[in-house]
Amino acid sequence: MYYQLLSFIPFPLSIPPIPSHPIPSHHQIFSSPKQIHPKILSPLPLPLMAFSILCIFIFLTFSTTPSLSDPRATQAALICTNTSAQPSDRQVFVANFLAAIDAVTPLVSAQYYGGAINGSGNTTVYAFGECMKDLSRSDCDLCFAQIKTQILRCLPFQRLIRGGRLFYDGCYLRYDDYMFFNESLSGLDRTVCGSSGFVGGNETLFRENVGDLVRNLSLEGVNNGRFAVGSVSRGNLTVYGLAQCWEFVNGSDCEKCLGDAEVKIGSCLAEQEGRVLNSGCYMRYSTQKFYYNSTSGGQPGHGGNHLAVILASTAAAVAFLLIVAAISFFVWIKLAKKRRERKQLGALLFTVNNSKLNFSYETLEKATNYFHQSNKLGQGGSGSVYKGILPDGHTVAIKRLFFNTTQWVDHFFNEVNLISDIHHKNLAKLLGCSITGPESLLVYEFVANQSLNDHLFVKKNVLQPLNWEVWNLYRLRRLCEVVDPNLEGKFEEEEANRLLQVGLLCVQASAELRPSMSNVVKMLKDEHHEIPQPTQPPFLNSSSVSAEISSRDQSETYHSRPQSYTQSSGNGISESFIEPR
Repeated sequence: MYYQLLSFIPFPLSIPPIPSHPIPSHHQIFSSPKQIHPKILSPLPLPLMAFSILCIFIFLTFSTTPSLSDPRATQAALICTNTSAQPSDRQVFVANFLAAIDAVTPLVSAQYYGGAINGSGNTTVYAFGECMKDLSRSDCDLCFAQIKTQILRCLPFQRLIRGGRLFYDGCYLRYDDYMFFNESLSGLDRTVCGSSGFVGGNETLFRENVGDLVRNLSLEGVNNGRFAVGSVSRGNLTVYGLAQCWEFVNGSDCEKCLGDAEVKIGSCLAEQEGRVLNSGCYMRYSTQKFYYNSTSGGQPGHGGNHLAVILASTAAAVAFLLIVAAISFFVWIKLAKKRRERKQLGALLFTVNNSKLNFSYETLEKATNYFHQSNKLGQGGSGSVYKGILPDGHTVAIKRLFFNTTQWVDHFFNEVNLISDIHHKNLAKLLGCSITGPESLLVYEFVANQSLNDHLFVKKNVLQPLNWEVWNLYRLRRLCEVVDPNLEGKFEEEEANRLLQVGLLCVQASAELRPSMSNVVKMLKDEHHEIPQPTQPPFLNSSSVSAEISSRDQSETYHSRPQSYTQSSGNGISESFIEPR
């Protein structure tokens, strides 16, 4: 149904184009006999636009009477290509797309078809639209107003998809990145069969009727100005059909397209209706009459109630523009984020974005259910640790650092890059980090069950627990005596001494005295790198040294270890905190 207007709207309308990017100078419109160029008006504020739309619909509701109409604005198929424009061309491509669609609209309204070309090079947009020739002018405008809003489902703004075609039963709209106006067939052509099988009659006769109908449509469509409708009745069975070639498809190509459609539609003969949607033509049959159904007056070329059409088209156009505005807003947010990252990372941006160590903040945030308390594994001196599940299903431990690294992001990322290469059974592997969000995050492998204290200090089989006797042995130059006896002396003493001495440096009481991880890596990898002397823990004295060494020499058994307490969670992982005696 559509509404026939009885009176006059008492206020003017101004419809803004969104976004307001400059339109490229290369602009071609296919129209005859007069060329119509798109016109840019000053944008209205969003609240005023919304108020105008509300006034239109209130006015239409109370000031109109209904009359029967059938714009056939039902989707037959939406086909989107898999090619996209370069992100760097986003602004120009979107501007060209909008200009091309806007240019086609008045041409279709004036003459039932129209084509336009906007832009140059890789951002050129070719657009074409056409209504079925049996529609009244008002039905054509209504159908095309709706199809323009739905072509956006091909995501030309979000994903910069460069081609899409949308078939309605009353009109057609396509945009692409090449000149397709006279194309008859393509690899994206479709055959769409109905979902209701033929019942209640002679199936053989039905098939014969459909066959005769589409054969006649194919012949008449070529000879009758690229358009034909008709029906075939035999017995108690009647089938109705329509065939139309698009305006720029010439005679021989139209014949080729409709001939192809006649063959393809044979696959639908078990159903009550079927359609062939080719690049250059459209064909449909049905057991129900679907053409020339308008009783609103104004058959093709005879005008009609233009004001009602304008209002309906305006409402659809405003809806289209609001969709564009919403999409543009989200695109703006994404671009603003990228600008912030460029400002924050500078020359490091390319390295970070192409590194396997880089995780987006949004991905890690979702992996932890936005750092929900139920996913918290524990808390240490530098941050809280959460369990997270990445999109690929891998479980990780994500640490939220209490300090932010934005002031020294290059140093932080280089440290992460260096440490991630370290592999040790007693170290949770560092998988990467996030440095582009509002806080700094580290991503570790998830080690289920037990704590680091359990792995290092709890006796398992014949393994001996470690304690501060290590320092005492270091002073006596007997550091290798703490090496696991299961090795039976099969190790390099000098290497063992270096590893243990580095370990003592890392557990010094003063954090300022401990080496950075980059220096630790250098000391472990470079045997010529000088290792500083560690300082004595403040809670040890000479008497404890003598007592523990004597005890060990007598029994060869460890009798003491530092106290510890463990904070754990139901997720099965914990952090241990060592206290001095």
